[in-house]
Amino acid sequence: MKSCIGSPCARTRPFRRRTGGDHGTWRRWSASTGWPVGSCSISGTNPWASCRPGRGPCRIGCGTGGGRDVGHSGWAHTVSGCGWVHRPDRCVVAWGWSVTPEVSVVVPTHNRTTLLRQTLATVWGQRNVSLEVVVVDDGSTDDTAAVVGAMGDDRVRLIRHETPQGVSSARNHGAAEARGEWVAFCDDDDLWAPDKLQLQLAAVESTGRLWAYAGAVKIDPELRVLGGGPPPSPAELLERLPEWNLMPGGSSNVLVKASAFEASGGFDPALVNLADWDLWNRLALRGAPICVREPLVGYRIHPSNASANTRLILAEAAKLDGRYGVPLHRGDLHHYLAWVSLRSGRRRPAARHFASSVAAGNGKVVAASLATLARGYISRRLPRAVTRPLPSEEELAWQRRASGWLAAMHDGD
Repeated sequence: MKSCIGSPCARTRPFRRRTGGDHGTWRRWSASTGWPVGSCSISGTNPWASCRPGRGPCRIGCGTGGGRDVGHSGWAHTVSGCGWVHRPDRCVVAWGWSVTPEVSVVVPTHNRTTLLRQTLATVWGQRNVSLEVVVVDDGSTDDTAAVVGAMGDDRVRLIRHETPQGVSSARNHGAAEARGEWVAFCDDDDLWAPDKLQLQLAAVESTGRLWAYAGAVKIDPELRVLGGGPPPSPAELLERLPEWNLMPGGSSNVLVKASAFEASGGFDPALVNLADWDLWNRLALRGAPICVREPLVGYRIHPSNASANTRLILAEAAKLDGRYGVPLHRGDLHHYLAWVSLRSGRRRPAARHFASSVAAGNGKVVAASLATLARGYISRRLPRAVTRPLPSEEELAWQRRASGWLAAMHDGD
């Protein structure tokens, strides 16, 4: 039996019944009066049927049987998004039922339990989004399994590789196991603003785009902002993407439709440092992304993420050079190699790469490189100059906006 009161029934994404009990009930509530204005009751005999509780601004509550509100009863933790949510176009499922998540977040990890805890906290703290988290343990020898198990929720799943297979394979494996309509990736040392997925979902749904990105900032281990500015526009990104990766925040930035990710072939397992750039180019062949112009990703700079070596990057760059129709931009490449060298404490190679970026770079890279060299040689603050070369007023304002949610996260620890 399926009935709707006050609003028509409509089919939407399926869900499965997980436990026995009374009929599940969705109830739509008026945002202005707080009174119920419609509900959908679904019998367990038809577990793939579903109702949409009307349109327009409203609050959605969850209940069972007679439609009791569980927003204040302590049951809300059992279902993602249950309780009071300003999302009238989302299915909010009642007690005893399991809904297909909107977003599957894939977190590849290897021996980083301390950082992983904080990353999982920011992923799980996403607002107003039905999600699952797929953690792929790529051959860790620490207590990664215990950290994931401590989340205490079956919507956080762990996949283990007994031997390391590489970050690209780990991401692909997680995406293959994902159940969501959309897939996002978050490296085990990066952080998200609480509304990252919500804003990106709204952007793709309002435009029909297959993928979305946002802005990012570089942060230190104490969550202080080191640098960053507004992201490139989609037009600028697509224009320059074949010659270099302008995507801020790496793979932790993008939200992509699962079907588009699969059709594009996913991450190339043969690549490590430049695998995300390669994937963005293939996604771009399927259509332009949409940009959420907010600093929603914290890209953490710390000693243990300095494993990237310049020889490997150069080898991968040679492999990708010209793959998408234009030669790789040498100025951008050497600017990146200088940054990688500094992260691993190699100042002389960093200076050489910065000099090369000046010789081959565009105007922005030349300015940043010259400023870095000058400040580094004169004041011996080369590492600081790499991540923060003479920020503009716009960049400073951008960094202050990111500092807000990062400070709240730090205070909550």
